[in-house]
Amino acid sequence: MVEPGSARRPCRVGRRRPRARSAALPLDATREVAPALREYAPGMADGIGLAHIGDLARVALAGSSEAIAAVADLAQRLSGIDITVVSEVTADGRYVFRALEARGPVPVGRDDAIPYPWSLCSRIHAGESPATVAETKEVPALWNQWLRLKEGLGVDWDVRAFCTRDVTLPDGSLFGTICFHHWQPRSFSADEEALLEVLARLLGQEIWRERAAAELERAATALAEAEHLRFELAEELRHELRAPLQVIDGYAEAMVDGVLAADGDHLALVRGEAARATRLLDDIIDLTRSRPGRTSARSRRRSGSTRSPCRCASSWRRSRRRAASISRPRSSRPPSSAIAAGSSRWSSTSSGTRSGPPREAPVPASSSRSGARARPAS
Repeated sequence: MVEPGSARRPCRVGRRRPRARSAALPLDATREVAPALREYAPGMADGIGLAHIGDLARVALAGSSEAIAAVADLAQRLSGIDITVVSEVTADGRYVFRALEARGPVPVGRDDAIPYPWSLCSRIHAGESPATVAETKEVPALWNQWLRLKEGLGVDWDVRAFCTRDVTLPDGSLFGTICFHHWQPRSFSADEEALLEVLARLLGQEIWRERAAAELERAATALAEAEHLRFELAEELRHELRAPLQVIDGYAEAMVDGVLAADGDHLALVRGEAARATRLLDDIIDLTRSRPGRTSARSRRRSGSTRSPCRCASSWRRSRRRAASISRPRSSRPPSSAIAAGSSRWSSTSSGTRSGPPREAPVPASSSRSGARARPAS
């Protein structure tokens, strides 16, 4: 309870929260706890749990595992019950003890597990027993289930009273349960049942919040990695685009200068390199517009299949090696007119009559990634 003279936040006792806000009940929002608790037990203001839940809400918890342990400890202290369990029902059919508080020795501990069909909660979920039982012997399905579990655990005591509530996430999926077990028959008050309801709801919200935060962090990390990869691919493609352009430029200039004949083989190679450069440009555009994990419609339509930019870049490297292997026979020499044209070009450049940087007549066989070309023999 709040001591006289201490600061406290106003608590709107008689008002129900709007439905839009009632779905969110984080552990660090103390003012949200009292209205939710009164929704289940209006007479609980000065009774069990309210001040203690406020204390729990003010504690900084590192994650859902600490929240589960704190909730189990709180429920154990407030109820005076013999065993309090917070469990998780996993997708592979296990009943995992995420938190366990007991007044005596028990053969299981935190994060231990039993098959879900062995658990008492499985009988409640199957509709064979109510969720609150003052005397388990009066419910044959629940009592027989306990006898089987007792044999498996190897204990000499009995669960004679049982109360459980499901811990559900905001999307309606089941996380697990929070349960009271008592070694003697006893009834559970409305306040105790309300306490389980509120604590189960708190746990569901906290677990959901932690999972959502983890999922958001994973998505942000994946997006950052995808953007980094896309940047690296764009840089690689930018460099690879120079290769076919240099081949085209070198062959075109050599044919203009008469160093190479403008025959079908050379023209076909130039056209092929131009087509590859165009496709590479399309791939760069697709890369800049694409989202991670998606393929553009244009790349799907191209040749009836998808080609990654890395594969295209590899094909450019192969084309460069193939182009480099095509060379003019050693015995052939360019016509004297071509040599004269080249000599006049250098002389005009040196005399300042030609603007811009001088251009070298290339020999395609010696073209490289950096774009360097051998000068023609003088």
